[in-house]
This record gives sequence, structure tokens and C-alpha cells, in this order.
Amino acid sequence: MTTTEVPPPAVPDDEVVEGPTLTHAADIERRIGRGKRLSKRIRRLIVLLHRWVSFALLAWVVVISLTGAWLVFGPAFDSWLHRDRFATTSGDVGPAAALAAVTDDELPQAGEGAYVYSTVLPRNGRGVYQVNVAVPLDAEGLEERYLTYFVDPGGGGVNGVQDEEEGFSHWMLRGHEALWQDHGVLNVFHPDDGWCRPDGDGAEPGGPKGVVCDVIPDGLDLIGWFAVGFFFILTSGFYLWYWPNVRRWATALVIKRGRGRFQFHLSLH
Repeated sequence: MTTTEVPPPAVPDDEVVEGPTLTHAADIERRIGRGKRLSKRIRRLIVLLHRWVSFALLAWVVVISLTGAWLVFGPAFDSWLHRDRFATTSGDVGPAAALAAVTDDELPQAGEGAYVYSTVLPRNGRGVYQVNVAVPLDAEGLEERYLTYFVDPGGGGVNGVQDEEEGFSHWMLRGHEALWQDHGVLNVFHPDDGWCRPDGDGAEPGGPKGVVCDVIPDGLDLIGWFAVGFFFILTSGFYLWYWPNVRRWATALVIKRGRGRFQFHLSLH
């Protein structure tokens, strides 16, 4: 009995599927290697930016903390440094007499259009009346100068006056609000001699110079850029510490003890 071998059915050429060859495997390995090297470079760049941006913003936090502490305790410091303003005698002439001492004698000399906008009683003014006065600097009243008069509650006389835009406390306030850059970085927006100052008609610089001046932060815009920096620190730190090694998530809030000072400080961080 003879058997006849039946050949397998022919497969069209366009349906032939070839397995991976050595050349294909080498290409895949090279692509994976390039991807890993690129990922490591990006990670090193993020580490570098995260570190130095953190140092810069840490310096800003130190300035904000120190200036804020001074502003909180500023009235107490002023009462120690300027004792003559807080000198008192026995008795109390009353708030009406204290207000009249400022409006009748001091207000006309303060400037045209000056007015009293608030009065602080002795129990809240460290023993004296504090009469707050605003002096308009332009016809529209958009800009004002602020003065504080200290009145002795016993004698009813004015002990002294403080310009709110002068002195060390105002300098600390400028640092707290805008890092002493209230006219822009390096005073580029200063109305007198700033590089980006408006012309005599009040028009802003145009052309390429105007584009550069629009990019430069001025005043409180600088604080907004610091907020962007903090957002970058948070997101980049989250990536560097928790991603892609998700196993660290389980021990993210564990304080590691007994493994050395470095590991203890790192877990606190």
C-alpha cells in the first residue's frame, strides 16, 4: 500500500509573516537604549532645575519671613524707638479734642485736600490717640500720601507725625510685598529714569523695546512668578520622588529611624 504526501497549501507572498530577525532585535535594543538615555538626561535636568529653583525660592521665603515678622511687631518696635511720639500725661481730653488738635493746627499744613480717614483710641494706640490723615497727590485723588499724628490724651497736644512712606518699616513693607522691586526689576519702570518709563504723554514704549518691557515683571507680578516657581518645585519633586517607582507611595509618610541621619532627614523632607 502506497501513501501519497500532500504538500501544504501555498500561501500568497503578501500573507507571509516573517519572525523577528537579529537585525530587527538590534534595532529594538538601540531604540530602547536611546529612550533610556534621553529619559536619564531629562531627569538630570529636572533634578538640577528643582535644586536651584528651590534655593532661590528659599531665599525669598527667608526675606518674606523676616520682613513679615518686623511688620507684625512694627508698632511695638516703633513705640520703643520713638518714645517721644507715645509720651502721655494724666487725664483724657477725649477723641473730639484730639481730632480738633489735628484738623485745626496740622491739617492745613499737610497739603491741599488733606482729610482724616480714621482715629485710633488710646487703648488700641499704645496709650495715645493716633489720627490717620490722607493727602491727595493728584487732582483725581488716585494717589495719596498717608500721615499718622500722635496726640497726647492728657494734654491734647500733637507729639509727632509719621509719614507712612518713610522710615525703616516702610522699607521692610516694600521688601515684603515686592522684594524692593516695586518699580520692576532694577527699577526699569521707574517714572523718572527707568528704561521702560512712559513718555511725556504717558504712552508706553513701543516696538521691540515695548515687547521686552511687557515681559519684564513689575511690582506684584514678580510675586506671581515666584508662585509659578513653587508650582514647578511641587510638580517636579513629585515626579522625582514618587514616579515611576510607585512602590515608594506605600512608605511616603513613614519617618525612617535607625538608618542614619541622612535617611532620617530625607524621610522628613
